[in-house]
Amino acid sequence: MDALCAERLADPAARALLAAGVSHADVPVDAPGSVPPALILALAAQHQGMPVPVGGARRLATALVDTVTGAGGKVETSSEVMRVVVERNRVTGVETAGGEVLRARRAVVADIGPRALFGGLVDTQLLPSRYLAGLRRFRYGTGVFKVDLALDGPAPWAAPGLAETGVVHLTGDLDAMAAAAHEAAHGVLPARPMLIVGQQSVADPSRAPAGGHTLWIETHVPPVPRLTGSWAKSRDAFLEVVLDRLEDHAPGLGARVVGTAVRTPQDLEHENPNLVGGDLGAGSSALDQQLVFRPVPGWFGYATPVKGLYLCSASTHPGGGVHGMAGHNCARRVLFDRRRHRI
Repeated sequence: MDALCAERLADPAARALLAAGVSHADVPVDAPGSVPPALILALAAQHQGMPVPVGGARRLATALVDTVTGAGGKVETSSEVMRVVVERNRVTGVETAGGEVLRARRAVVADIGPRALFGGLVDTQLLPSRYLAGLRRFRYGTGVFKVDLALDGPAPWAAPGLAETGVVHLTGDLDAMAAAAHEAAHGVLPARPMLIVGQQSVADPSRAPAGGHTLWIETHVPPVPRLTGSWAKSRDAFLEVVLDRLEDHAPGLGARVVGTAVRTPQDLEHENPNLVGGDLGAGSSALDQQLVFRPVPGWFGYATPVKGLYLCSASTHPGGGVHGMAGHNCARRVLFDRRRHRI
């Protein structure tokens, strides 16, 4: 990305603006493969903006549930799946922690990581050695340090216009972006982290009480800090680094904070085991884990070596993001295989 920006753009601010999309992935701005995520996000933001669901992110899940139930389906939660039932190398259902076996007529579609699926739910003896070797090579990216702030007023941004902006990227120039990404990738807490700052209450006032505002902040960090070996020992100190970085661009912000919630990579994985090491992308976005290489070379089309078992999580193409394309593509593959009598 840095080479593209240097070739096409003379203004350092314009270079940082175009490259800002890379801060959403674990790929450094100076690494091969950093151009596609930056350009895709820039194009999407230019044409569609940054959509915010009114009433909170849960409205997206509610809409999906309504779609399923409206089509005659059923959604069941709080039933942990302990085993994928396979008979004669074909999936026939799943078994829950309560001992209930839910039968599947044609397919089981798993929205989890490949290691979790084949690390306990499915017998690995059913898998070819080449697939197992690919699973062992599958890598997760950097973790994310997440901060939510409740404010008693708008963020006092120094730069004009930012108070009305839904998403703000605090990255510095391309050298600063590369330094922060390389520090995080090598176990070091960035001295000047790249911050993605969301201001949902600007677009959706229902997110905060009258007169109040919200901020969420994400930044890439190591899954475990190398210096301390523990987020319990590093959490508070790094929170100060993040807040100081914000204060540089929004002087007086600290005085408006009335509530703070912090999630370390460890917290994120505890809440959602798919986020291994706090990796929101469910697998590194490096070039060798994209397209036909994701999650396993030769098995990038959502089907797995077990007949009737499909993988549709962000660990498959096109990776993480609020786009639903992995599930959409996987559903099309299931329907295709059904028409071809493959399941």
